[in-house]
Amino acid sequence: MPLRMRRLVRPLPAEGEPLPVPAASPPSPRRRRWPWIVLIVAIAAGAAYWRFVQPARQARPASAALRTATVTTGKLEQTLRLGGMTVADKSALIIAPRLSGSRRARGSTDFDMVIEQIVADGTPVKKGDILAAFDRQHMLLRLDDYRASVVQHENNIEIMYARLNVRRVQQEQKIRAAKGALEKALLNLKTAPVRSAIQTERYRLAAEEAQSRYQEYVDQTKYLDLSELASIRYYELDLEDSKRELRRAEANVEKMVIRSPIDGMAVIPSSPRGTEMRQIQQGDQIRPGELFMQVVDLKSLIVSASVNQVDVDLIRLGQRARIRFDAFPGLELPGRVTAVGAYARGRGWRRSYVTSIPVRLNFERMDPRVLPNFSVSADVIIREKSDVTLVPKECLFPADQPEKHVVYVRKGNGWERRIVEVGLDNNLVAEVLSGVREGEILAAEAVPPSLISSSAEQTQAVSPGS
Repeated sequence: MPLRMRRLVRPLPAEGEPLPVPAASPPSPRRRRWPWIVLIVAIAAGAAYWRFVQPARQARPASAALRTATVTTGKLEQTLRLGGMTVADKSALIIAPRLSGSRRARGSTDFDMVIEQIVADGTPVKKGDILAAFDRQHMLLRLDDYRASVVQHENNIEIMYARLNVRRVQQEQKIRAAKGALEKALLNLKTAPVRSAIQTERYRLAAEEAQSRYQEYVDQTKYLDLSELASIRYYELDLEDSKRELRRAEANVEKMVIRSPIDGMAVIPSSPRGTEMRQIQQGDQIRPGELFMQVVDLKSLIVSASVNQVDVDLIRLGQRARIRFDAFPGLELPGRVTAVGAYARGRGWRRSYVTSIPVRLNFERMDPRVLPNFSVSADVIIREKSDVTLVPKECLFPADQPEKHVVYVRKGNGWERRIVEVGLDNNLVAEVLSGVREGEILAAEAVPPSLISSSAEQTQAVSPGS
C-alpha cells in the first residue's frame, strides 16, 4: 500500500474505548479573502448604478431641465441707446476780470486779484447777486489818487488860464504905451521945420524907435499866446489822461465785484492750484481771464449726446426717449430729440475713422436731483408696436429658410419643433407674426434630439391669435 494510503488508515479503537475526536484544522488564508472581495464588488456595482443608470432614468421623462420662456402679448419698442451728459442750455461763464490801466511802478499791487468773498458751490443765486468779490483796497487807493490828480490838473489849468489873462493884459498895456510913445514921436517929428537939423534927426530916430517897439509888441503878442496855450494844452492832456485812468479805476472797482447775470445755481469747477486740483476758495489769487465759476439755469438742462455715424439715419427730430442717470439708477425721465448735428466729429486730436454725430435731447419732465455734468444714457424709441406676440430672442434658433426661425414648443413630456416668422425685434424680444400662440412654453436653449416629438414638423404657419 502506498505511503499516502497508509497515512489515511488508522487503527480501530479497542472494544469499550471512545472514538477519538479529530482536531479542528485552521482555516485557509484563501478562504479569508473571499468575503472582502464580494463586499468590494457589491460596492462598485452600486456606485456604477447610481453613476450611470439612475441619472439616465431621471432624464428620460424630465423635459423641465431645460430653460424655458412663455410667449406673451404686449408692446414692443425698438430703441437705440445713446450716451451723453446733462448740460445747461442757458448758462453764464464767470471769468476773472481783465483790469485796465497803466502800472505806475514796477511791482505794483494795484492789479492783484485776491478773492475776498465767494459764494459756496451749488448756491442758488438771483440775477444781480454778488458771486465773488476781490480785494479792492489797492484799487480804491489808486482811484483816490487819480481823483486827486484830476482835481490838481483842473486847478493847474485854471491857474494857467489866469496867468494867460494877466500876461495878455500886461501885453496890451505895453502895446498901448508903445503906441502912445509912437504917436508922441510922430507929433514931435512934425515940428521939424522949426527945429534944428540935429533936433530934427533926434525926433526922426525917436519915431523910428517907437515904431519898431510898437511893432515888436504887436508881433510878440501872437507868440506869447502860442507859448501859454501850449503850456495849458500840456496840462489839459495830463488832465485827460488822469480822467481816463480815473474812469478805468472806477470800472476796475466795479469789475472786482462780480454779480450774477442770470438766475440759476453757482457751480465752481476744480482747477489746478499748485500741485493739486481743487475749487477756488477765499484767499486764492487768480489770473485775468481765468474761468472760476459758472452760473447754470437748472430749468434749461438738456442732454448733449452723440450717435455713431452708422446709426444716424435712424434718428429723427421729435422721437421720444427714456433718459436714465448713472448717479440715480432708479430715476427715468422722458425726453425728446430736438436737434441732430450737421457734421460728424472725431474724438481727440488724432485722425479717427470712427466719428459720431452730436444729438440734443430735451427733458419733458424734470427732477430736482438732476444737476449739470451728470452722465446719462438715452434710449431713443425708433419704432414701436402694440398688442404683438412677443418671444424672447434666446428662444429663436436659425432655420434653413431665409427670414425664418425655429422654436421648440413644449408638448407633454417632449418638445415640438416649429418654424415661425419674425417681425420687429430689439435686443431682448422679437415679434412673432405666425407660428406660436400666447401662453405657450418655449425652450430657451437647444433641445436634445431625443426629446423632440416624433410627429411631423409644423411647417404650416399658425396665427398667433388663433
